[in-house]
Amino acid sequence: MNRNRLIVFLPLAALLPLAVPTSALAGERDHVIRGGLLYVAGTSESSGSAAVRGEFLDPRFPPLGELHRDSQFVIQAENDFGIAVEYEYKFNDLLGLNANISYTRQVVEVTYSGTATFTPYWGDPPTPVPEQADISPIVGGGFGKMDLVLPTVSASFHVLRRDKVDLYIGPSLGFAAFNATYESGSYTSVFSFINIQRLAGMQEGDAQLGWGAVLGLDLPGGPGGGRFSIAARYLQTGELNPATI
Repeated sequence: MNRNRLIVFLPLAALLPLAVPTSALAGERDHVIRGGLLYVAGTSESSGSAAVRGEFLDPRFPPLGELHRDSQFVIQAENDFGIAVEYEYKFNDLLGLNANISYTRQVVEVTYSGTATFTPYWGDPPTPVPEQADISPIVGGGFGKMDLVLPTVSASFHVLRRDKVDLYIGPSLGFAAFNATYESGSYTSVFSFINIQRLAGMQEGDAQLGWGAVLGLDLPGGPGGGRFSIAARYLQTGELNPATI
């Protein structure tokens, strides 16, 4: 498997009635801290491919031949909750600058397909014999966990600011950093023998820069004179496009 090409697509989801506490630093009306739960939707899937060539080894015998795997994989991420914290500096009543970071752990499922080709060795020294190559389909998959970290910086335009409602919207820059570890599963190809590739313990990771947008709403009624807040965020990275609420 190509360890740099885990692709997880998290589409923009509908706004949910989830409120998280918002508080202002005492005596500093231009500084705002928001924090609480977020929701990451993984209702879509993504795919990739990997090509691996090497010798087929059996500890009881010399190398038996070459094994070439051309595999395709489809990865799905389950919906899950995480945590987020955000700091906003307000230049004035209209414009602010937000720094946000969130973390979530999601269950991922991977499904494998494709073909494997076994080319046996003959002679001394062992030499591959392409005319005797055998082809088998690849079948299998597994499960694991993915840690997803989303740091972003956003400009926030407070387009509707009243005593009871503060609605803001703006563009974002950031990156999506993830690390996935498979906990179970395998994929197989069958020749005159059965070749099994175990997935448990295999890891994938990447960090992808992107751009996006934020839409947020602050409402009165939070504890200690704070406010309740809800925000939807989307980050377009080309491969990893997460949306959080």
